[in-house]
Amino acid sequence: MQTQTEIKQDNAERNGRLLLSEIVEHVKTLKIAQESGDDEAEESALEAMREMALSVSVRDGWRSPGNEGSGAEEYRVLLSTGGPACQIAGDISGHGEPDGAELQVQDWFTPWKTLEVTDEEGEALGYFVNAFCFEG
Repeated sequence: MQTQTEIKQDNAERNGRLLLSEIVEHVKTLKIAQESGDDEAEESALEAMREMALSVSVRDGWRSPGNEGSGAEEYRVLLSTGGPACQIAGDISGHGEPDGAELQVQDWFTPWKTLEVTDEEGEALGYFVNAFCFEG
């Protein structure tokens, strides 16, 4: 018999997988639009991807109080909140672009867990986060 925490984690993972499949489909649509040169379809696909995000956040690293930050170093794209919650998190390169993407899930009072993804899913996450601007 599963514990309450295991049930919550399973629900969070199911939610994350559903959102991931939606991301993969949006990216497929985007690639088809880009390959065909259909600017309107491309913009529509990008807009659908951007509308999935509840919020986009960045933060800079640890520094001494009073010292100015060097710019954003990490990002988070929040896809769902509460129980269960889902986000994509990663680092930001020196050029203000996403560098890696991890799909993370959690439910109330459970820690964030990074889901393993296939190569195709990982590529789709990379395309997805590139639809957002992480510069000031």
